[in-house]
Amino acid sequence: MNWTFVVLALVLFLFAIYIGFLCGQWACEKRVITKRDYWIANFAGAAAVVLLTWRVRRSVAQARRGL
Repeated sequence: MNWTFVVLALVLFLFAIYIGFLCGQWACEKRVITKRDYWIANFAGAAAVVLLTWRVRRSVAQARRGL
């Protein structure tokens, strides 16, 4: 594996964590008060990411079949 690929993957991973943190902070700024609310927000965020990933992957697969 090329070392530049590893460095780029690490930078993109850290950027994704940072963007996720900012989005979560914005979305739950005044809604999350208790520990229960925190866990609900975490599970809802994870579910949203899974559904979005599934939808994008499905769209890409359909587009490739159409080519």
